[in-house]
This record gives sequence, C-alpha cells and structure tokens, in this order.
Amino acid sequence: MVEDKRDLLVLGGGPAGVAASIRARQLGAKVLLVEKDDIGGVCMNRGCVPTKCLMEVAWLRWWLKTKTEMGLTVRDVEMDWERLMARKEETVRFLRMGTESVLKSNGVEVIRGKGLFSSPEEVVVGERRFAARRFIVACGARWDEEPFGSSFSGRIVNTDWLLNMTEVPDSVTVLGSGPVELEAAQYLRFLGSEVTILEPSSRIMPLEDREMARRMSSILKEQGVEIIVGATPMNVEEDGEGLTISYETKTGPKEVSCSFLLHARRRPALEDLALDKAGLGKTDKAIHLDPYLATTLSHIFFAGDGAGGPFYSHRATAMGILAAENALGARRAFQSERVPRTYYTFPQLASVGMTESQAKERGYEVISVTIPYATNASAMIRLETEGALKIVSERRYGEVLGVHILGANATELISEALLAMELEATVEELAQVVRPHPSFSETLTEVAREVMGEAIYLLR
Repeated sequence: MVEDKRDLLVLGGGPAGVAASIRARQLGAKVLLVEKDDIGGVCMNRGCVPTKCLMEVAWLRWWLKTKTEMGLTVRDVEMDWERLMARKEETVRFLRMGTESVLKSNGVEVIRGKGLFSSPEEVVVGERRFAARRFIVACGARWDEEPFGSSFSGRIVNTDWLLNMTEVPDSVTVLGSGPVELEAAQYLRFLGSEVTILEPSSRIMPLEDREMARRMSSILKEQGVEIIVGATPMNVEEDGEGLTISYETKTGPKEVSCSFLLHARRRPALEDLALDKAGLGKTDKAIHLDPYLATTLSHIFFAGDGAGGPFYSHRATAMGILAAENALGARRAFQSERVPRTYYTFPQLASVGMTESQAKERGYEVISVTIPYATNASAMIRLETEGALKIVSERRYGEVLGVHILGANATELISEALLAMELEATVEELAQVVRPHPSFSETLTEVAREVMGEAIYLLR
C-alpha cells in the first residue's frame, strides 16, 4: 500500500539532503527525508568534523614543539588519546543531535532505512512504500575500491582508519595530493610518522594554481613530508610487517617501503538506489544533470556528492538548497565556478575561480599579482608567514577572475573574494575597502592595489 503522496522525497541525510529538506519546508512543501545511517553524512560523522578535531590537536602539538621562537618553551607535549577521541566523538554527537533537532523543528519527516526506487514515482523503505511528486537524490559518496585489493593484513587504509588510530605508525605512503590526502599526510607527519606522498601528476594539487602548488610543496617538504611526483603506483607486496610499493616514473620503476598505504578516493554511491527502476538506467558513475540539477526525468534531481565531484560539504549544501528550489518551481542554474576549493592543511589553501593558466587559455589578457604572507603584520606576530595571496584579473576592466590564498585563515578569507566575485567587484573596488590592522585580510587590499601598480608597502 502506497502512503500519502509527499511533495518532495529526499534520499540521503547528509549536507545536501538536510539542506534540501529544510529549504523545501521553508517553501511550504510536505517533505520526507530517508536516511539509512546517521544524519549528517560523511562530513559530520566520518569526514570534515572529526578529522578537523584531530588535526587541530596534532598541529598544536607540532607547533609547540617547533615554534620555540614564539617565546614559549613547552616540554613533554604528549597526546592524551583517550581524551582526544572522547572530544571528537562528543563534538560529532552534539552536531548530529543539533541537526536532527533542526530537521524536526522545521517539520521534516525523517524515516530511517534504505530507500530504493520501485518506479519513477515511488520509493520503498523496508516494507513501506512512498510516493512523491518530486525527488532529490542526495546519496553522497562511498569509498572507492581499495587499490591493489584488500588482502594486505589491513595495511591498505583510508581516512576512516585515522579516526580511531591511537598509535602513531612508523611510516605511511599517501596516494595523491588532493585536500583529504594532504590533510591526512600532515596529520600523520605532525604526530611523528615518516610520510611519503605519491602523486601521478607532474606536481601536487594539479587542479590548483601552479604557483600556489609550488609554494605548498616547499612548505610540506620543510615539515618533513617526502613528495614524489610523476609516480604511478603499479604494485604492492607485503614485506614483513609492512608494504613495498612499486611505482613507475619517467626514469623507470622505483619502490618505497612503509607501514601503511593510505588512499582517499571516493565515488558517488549510486549502486544501491535501484535507479533503473526510476527510469534512469544502471550506472556506477556520476549521473548526467542539466544546469538546474535535474536528470533526464524532470521530477528527479540530484545534489551533493552523488552528483559527482568535487566532494565538498559546502558544495553539497548549496546544491541541496538549489535543487529544492528548482524542484518546487524555480529555474536557477548551479554556478559551479563559485564553489571555493579548500584544503584544511597548515597553512590552509583556498581558491575560487580560474587559475592564471586557465585564464590565459580562455583568451583573457591577464594581470596576476602575488604578495607573500611574510609582508603581513598579523602573520609576523603569529609566526605564520608561510604562503601568499594571489589575484588573477582581466586587464581591460579589472574583473576578478580568480583568487588563490595559501596561508593562515585562508578558508575564511576566501569568502570575501567569493562575495566580491558574486557582486562583480573590480580590483579597483577591492583596493578601496578599508580593512582592520593588523589583520590577514589587509593583504587582499594590498594585492588589489598592486594589480593597478599602486601597492603601498612593497619595495620598489
């Protein structure tokens, strides 16, 4: 028996599904949210939130041990693993309970269980059958298959392993250099592991601005992380209590030994939705969407990681809100170029818009200016002078094409760049903003001034 038809049924209670459900309720829709696991998805329960709890402590430990020029000498900085893990779990639990309360207070009906399409208009959850006028699939992503298989005594791991790790491994090799991989590499290094990054591309962070990637590479190496670029892993063998990884380079095959091999590849979790019964065909890849996040069936929308990468929680939330609005009658395109790319490393990296190379490839006459954090008073005070801020702009009108920040508070500062680009501010307008002193944001003003050749605090 089919229960009363809802206006909107949302599959998945991660950031996209929660945002979509609440936004739809704000618009007056009768909403059913189906979630088989914990509310909050990967980010809240096994990703962004718990990993940041761990990373902050590891960084602080490393900071106290290495930044003696600050004027502090702290001896015997040790990890209290029991207290650290308890705080991590408490933070996650508190946020999850808060999210569940917000859903309830907004009148979102939540059903626990695995939701499967039984037709284009119906979803089954256990023994119950639900019909809806519109659907949003916010299924999230799952771990990709382990590289080289899973028969290596548990030594091929993903970042879930880090969440309950209470003994520091001797050595870890990390595959790739995306946001998750670099954060994991630094976390392990700050705790004392020997860390090697194998990156198949010719440089780390291949999707980011080349100059920022070069700067980040230098910082990581100074922190003791070994980086091997142009390295394609080919084979893994167990070697006593560790692994030997064979990889191919331009100069021939090489090997690296380690205690653990860590990967962080994810893919959209589309297999268990019975999408073929919805009329969308069988697929294990990201599904095709129009600019409004609708599928080939106009009443079924996708949002979040299930729609394909990049896998950012803030992207998922924005997509969820937009999908709900479009499902209920709006027609607004998703602006993927306005999604910031963020690396919660130390220092942080955040960027939005085009890199310098991309802007030139698209035919713009480009002016790009970079000013190091080392010129910033706040950075000097806090001993966080690593990194730089870069603006990529168009010469004729002063349009801001991209902003790239490597340094302290980068993930906060990028919001100012996002707002400026959203409001179509020019570099001249950015240069006129009066920012507090001392603050990291001052450098954004100075870079904008220098695009016009008018920086105040640069040597000539």
